[in-house]
Amino acid sequence: MNRQNLNCYAKWAVAPMFVFLTAAASVGAVLFEDGFTSQSQSNQNWLKSEDMTATVSDGSCELKTTTQYLGEYLRPLSSKPSTFTITYTLKSQTSVTTNKAGVLFCKQPDSYNGYFLTVQGDMLVLYNMVQGANGISWSFLYQKQSFDINSSNNKVTVSKSGSRMVFFANDEYVGEFTDNTYSSGDVSLFLSGNMTVVFGPVRVTDEFTDGGPRTYFSDNFDSGRSKYWEYLNPEPGISDGNGVLSVNTAAGGQSYMYVSMPITDFIARVDVRHVSGGTTINDLYGIALYGIPPSGGAVNMMLFAITGGRRYTVFKSGAERPDPVLDIAIRGASGDVTEIYIDTLEVSKKIGSSTYEFAVNGQPLSVNYPVADFQVTGIGIFTYANSAMAITFDNFEAKKDVQTSVRFDRNQPQTLRRGGVVKSVDPVFYDLRGRKRYVSNPQAAGRASSMRASGVYVNKNGREVLSDKNRRARVK
Repeated sequence: MNRQNLNCYAKWAVAPMFVFLTAAASVGAVLFEDGFTSQSQSNQNWLKSEDMTATVSDGSCELKTTTQYLGEYLRPLSSKPSTFTITYTLKSQTSVTTNKAGVLFCKQPDSYNGYFLTVQGDMLVLYNMVQGANGISWSFLYQKQSFDINSSNNKVTVSKSGSRMVFFANDEYVGEFTDNTYSSGDVSLFLSGNMTVVFGPVRVTDEFTDGGPRTYFSDNFDSGRSKYWEYLNPEPGISDGNGVLSVNTAAGGQSYMYVSMPITDFIARVDVRHVSGGTTINDLYGIALYGIPPSGGAVNMMLFAITGGRRYTVFKSGAERPDPVLDIAIRGASGDVTEIYIDTLEVSKKIGSSTYEFAVNGQPLSVNYPVADFQVTGIGIFTYANSAMAITFDNFEAKKDVQTSVRFDRNQPQTLRRGGVVKSVDPVFYDLRGRKRYVSNPQAAGRASSMRASGVYVNKNGREVLSDKNRRARVK
């Protein structure tokens, strides 16, 4: 071996014989676990490379490479399923500018080939680690920024099923990647030469943990802004205080904030107050849908706006903007010092619909605006001021739309016509606004349906219907 190559192999020391787990793998079975509470037990659990020390105590394992050689804390697995979940904690490490520390999984026999997952700054990074003739190389595969990565003490999880890998940071979904280079293998904690790293507990199971992008978010700004907000051209005029988000936009200025939520069907709402400044048709504020290109470029936006002058408009960025229309449902700018007006904005796209609905203070304004011709990846708020303007936002919420409806039994509801009782022929769905949504086939008419959500509904006769999930509706 070439001892001058900084990417050289780890050297191995004679280690005690392993104590393998003997329990047969089953659904949810733990294949391996070490909480790092016992030095002697960890000595038995792992194989340690020669040019490295391993000190275990109080739930931590400090690994230190004392030369330029790479260090490995290897755990061969008696069962190597292609479906598994690995969780480890990276508590602290020296500089990651040139050094790397993380978990090597799907490690192949008699080599260092496998997937290497690590934390670098605020990103999770996945490499294909390959052993070559002159040492070890890392081939970049995937990286994703996460607001849930801390400056230290990060719990990292990878769950693999076949070629699909799903990643989590501190139990929050980060992203996923597909690759079929390695199907299974052993697990090791790995670090560069001349480096000190502290790991926390390690756990390997034979189960798959699925995840997906955010489908719900809310922020009432009581404790400042949520860390999940992202910005386009943020202005210094954005501030927190008194339980609201304040945006002071200079003349000709604009401010755009969003939360990553790649959802198609949704409901978004926010309370907004026009504090002072511009009230012309060119001074806009409201809710925006964002399409952020993954590889950079122009950002698409669909904007649902109102003005302090009690007008509204809906338009796509880059397209001609319709002049805002007056509507009495909008409160707009506050009056004298004793009056404070707050407008509640709501934008929604229902499941199966091809249009957006825009409502202010519960009153629909634009209910048939065509769906954006770009993929929505974020939902948030914005201001655009022709003249200086001060706005506050509060109680922002965005969530995936879940169809909420009731299906009545064949003999419900009943109505009286000319003294006789007329029963419905087919079961019908009515949503929360009493609108008829679906008619099922006659063959299904006699069966009771389970509720998609519990709550109070209104049937076509205007009567309240109390529903319990998985039970029949009861008409009051």
